[in-house]
Amino acid sequence: MINANWTLHRLWTDSRNTISSYKVQRLSAGTFDEVESAENLSGGLDPDLYAIEDRLVFPQRPPDYQSFRKMLMYPYNRPDLLTIDSSKQESEISLQARLPFFGFHYKYIKVNLNGYLHFGGAPATYRFPVRFPMRPEDTIREKDPALIAPWLSYQTMAPDIPESGVYFKLFRIGEHSDNEADQWLERRALEDFREGMIGAADFKPTFVVIATWRNVTLTGMQSKNNVKTNTYQVVLASDERRTYVMFNYEKIDWIAVNDVNNGENGENPFVGFNAGNTTRYYEFIPYSQEPRVKNLPQHGQGNGINGRYIFQYASMLGGTLINVTGPCFEPNEKIECQFQDMSGHKLPAIYRDVNHATCLMPPVMFHGYVDLTVTQGSRDAMFYGRFYVQPPELAAEDIEIMDDNDNEERPDQIRIKWNPHKLINNNNTNVQLHLWGYNDDYEYPQLTYIDTLSSGMRNGDMRYTINTEMYRDRYNWDKLNFKFGFLGMNLTDGNAIAKDYRGSPTIWSRPMPLAWYFANQWDRAYGSDWKERFCNEWFDRETNSDRFALTLWRCPCTMKQSDFDRGRFAPDSNCNTYTKKCDPLHKGAQHCVRTGRPSVGGSGQTCCYDMEGELMLTADTMYGGRPSRIFSYGILPFNSRMKVPTLSYWNIDAMPFFYCCHWQQAKDDSRSCQQFKYWRTSQDCTAYQPPGYAAVFGDPHFLTFDRANYTFTARGEFVLVRVNDPKGKLEIQGRFESVRRTQLSDRIVNGTFLSAVAVKDNVSSTVEIHLRPLAARFNYQLYLVVDNEFIYFWDDTMRIQHFKGVTIYQPTGYYNMSKIVCMFDSGAGVEVLVTNEQLSLNVFLPVEFFNITRGLLGYWDRRMENDLMPPHGNAFVPITATLEQIYHQFGNLWRLNESNALFNHDLMGYKFGHYDDQSFLPYLEDPPRIPQNFTFRAQDVADTCSGSKACIYDFIVTGDKRYAATTKSNEAAVQAAAREVRETVIRCPAIDKPANGRKSEIRNFVGRTVRFTCNDGYRLVGHEVRQCKEYGLWSWGVDVTCISKSLPLCFACS
Repeated sequence: MINANWTLHRLWTDSRNTISSYKVQRLSAGTFDEVESAENLSGGLDPDLYAIEDRLVFPQRPPDYQSFRKMLMYPYNRPDLLTIDSSKQESEISLQARLPFFGFHYKYIKVNLNGYLHFGGAPATYRFPVRFPMRPEDTIREKDPALIAPWLSYQTMAPDIPESGVYFKLFRIGEHSDNEADQWLERRALEDFREGMIGAADFKPTFVVIATWRNVTLTGMQSKNNVKTNTYQVVLASDERRTYVMFNYEKIDWIAVNDVNNGENGENPFVGFNAGNTTRYYEFIPYSQEPRVKNLPQHGQGNGINGRYIFQYASMLGGTLINVTGPCFEPNEKIECQFQDMSGHKLPAIYRDVNHATCLMPPVMFHGYVDLTVTQGSRDAMFYGRFYVQPPELAAEDIEIMDDNDNEERPDQIRIKWNPHKLINNNNTNVQLHLWGYNDDYEYPQLTYIDTLSSGMRNGDMRYTINTEMYRDRYNWDKLNFKFGFLGMNLTDGNAIAKDYRGSPTIWSRPMPLAWYFANQWDRAYGSDWKERFCNEWFDRETNSDRFALTLWRCPCTMKQSDFDRGRFAPDSNCNTYTKKCDPLHKGAQHCVRTGRPSVGGSGQTCCYDMEGELMLTADTMYGGRPSRIFSYGILPFNSRMKVPTLSYWNIDAMPFFYCCHWQQAKDDSRSCQQFKYWRTSQDCTAYQPPGYAAVFGDPHFLTFDRANYTFTARGEFVLVRVNDPKGKLEIQGRFESVRRTQLSDRIVNGTFLSAVAVKDNVSSTVEIHLRPLAARFNYQLYLVVDNEFIYFWDDTMRIQHFKGVTIYQPTGYYNMSKIVCMFDSGAGVEVLVTNEQLSLNVFLPVEFFNITRGLLGYWDRRMENDLMPPHGNAFVPITATLEQIYHQFGNLWRLNESNALFNHDLMGYKFGHYDDQSFLPYLEDPPRIPQNFTFRAQDVADTCSGSKACIYDFIVTGDKRYAATTKSNEAAVQAAAREVRETVIRCPAIDKPANGRKSEIRNFVGRTVRFTCNDGYRLVGHEVRQCKEYGLWSWGVDVTCISKSLPLCFACS
């Protein structure tokens, strides 16, 4: 029990009961509480257990706001008392707003006498120690509860204590402008959560819930003379997007749920959260269900107050402040942060308060999730976390270049703007602008400081114009090898962050060419032909390097083809049909795609398409798509030469385009641009081979790689695709669950649906994609799990993420994780999408998988009749077999056992045995018969399905018209995709436009004729006319050349 200071004042005498009462003032958490005391009450009860005023507020409001903020407990009073007792243990309250909780959302809340809030059916009894999530087999009669538990135990009100009870207050922000007490409460809620949780500085709740259990005692407590009671509180705040929860513990006298003698020995209460629906939970370790739960009032230090606990359910270039909410930090001890940057260095952290510290992230040449460890003094790690490091190409532009003229050779000015709050929440702080450079000359590359561009700016200015004339006369003789770099902005004085702090957060621009800064210096150092010099040096290096383009995937001929090759190509993050930021690298393109994974040698491919969806080639324009020696998103281990994400690509592949082509006066016709295109020529699509395609949808229906259609209904986990071959390994597994009834009166359904997919390719990370429970889909439709960790796409900069052997992205235009694409090193692609609550799977495989696939999606050899091949032997089930034959002789034989399943059965609640139901009997009639108790008429089925067998089957089996209509829609999409993937597209090879000449046609279609002409002053040598033949080759002819008329004609013969 918390120590308290008491002062005693005589108030009055009740002549009826001859009890002398006193007003007792207790000093607790810096303020006074009013309670009752009695001289002659039997049992010697503590004087703080009684109150004397009908409208008493707990605790009493102090005279000033700062004292109010220092109080542990939020106020509650008698009108907030709920009518709860042992016969009616909970009360339901409508929130009239949306409360997000672990991905679910609720519009009501239930307050239970036994120390928790919940949002649905809770078990009548709990067995201690409690284990969440619960795994009920009958989810209609029994639920895994979604709950918030400050003290889950069996408890009751103390009958002899008038103020013992459960209090509830729902407070809406912004509705109490005239009442000072309510204004204080609103202000306090805002400040407590904003200051108590890192990342909540912009949090503005729409409502606050205050639930208080005051002087509650253990159910069945035997002692009547010295009643032990607990007082604690939950404060819940939400802006309908985020939810924060505060636990306040004022007094804890008993800690055992089954010790009715003194409440000290036995199992302890559960403290924490459970997401419900057998998904996830969070137990507040080390207190929950441990004897040390008694110490909750003495620890915590949320907002600097004992007994308070607050919960909430960076760029690669560094300089980002990483705020850590964690254990109790000591102000006088050294706090250090260690990032996974391959150096092992520990960096000093900034002490904020007992719960908060700040780490300044160094430049980390990495792409992906990085480990962060925080230590204090000589102790072991106190905090471990992971966060995602983005390359500059994908990260948000904290310094935005407004006119894009940094890409020009000699612009007059460069205008920039920035968000001041990315640096510090103080507009009056001074900031300075620096120029940084990068190149790959060292084994372990690093950013290099070049110059300070300005040091007299205010953070709140938000805009600045760089006058490039100011830097014309600079001479950085030791920095002339830097051809591209970044703008970086930081604070002038680190004291703005913390006293005596020498560092500063830094915000960055996108990569930018540096000719605007160095052009005059290069003129002086190398002469006016420095562009040709740089290009020649690059050309010589390329000539002596390996021929990387031989290992790349070939470009699809059309944009439509590229869209259906989702295992090998993904939309370019900048140049796509949504953003259209194609200048200057691919000017005129409407859409570009890039290989999602690096080639064997670490290279990448870019394919660009014009307004008609046709492939743009460097044979026609320098802006066409082209291969790159460096994969743009980097290559493991990332932090070495030619492997750094974005930066190595810019150094080796992007910058040569600028000084070889873009800055040349003759552009395409310049000799240096011809040199550039020689080593970065577009690869035409003549050798392109479209992928194989297969799909799963509905209840469930399968389309194999050879376009065989069949239905297989089962409950369990099965092999969809298995490749075990010297060429490579691939495993795609699916989980099928029963269509659940929502009410006991609902018809029993024998249908199943695809609920989850797990994939692993060679030595890649294991990827799991699960359909979320229906109540958890208001923000996201799917759970994405990579190597047992939940992954989210929470903004546009996180739309594409890279892991070991796999790239995962959410296509542009999707924001709720309803469509996720996984691209593996082998070129295999797996697309999972949700349509009207139905999960569908699309699989794309390159031709390297031809003749080696097995599983429910068939044996791919372009022969439909042998697709249904069992795991052992080469005998196959004919595609014309009945549903019963397919079930017993093929489908059920691909059932997984627990040892070879890729799914983590400890992650989502239920164990393997719950899903693996071999006694499940599917609906095997073909065609299906409409049951007698069917809700709909036969005409409804006919009108909805229009002859679709898959739709008819799903309608009759599930009895769900909407589900059947979705199946019909998905079937149409699957069939259309299968046709598009297999469509034959013939194009003739690229044929170069001659330098200093033109050609009449850039299309390589069959039947097209191209004519070549030369510019004035040049004559044509070679065949003037060529035609694309039906077999995909040009008519015979000598490639044309345009030579100067001033040269003798025999020059062409040399």
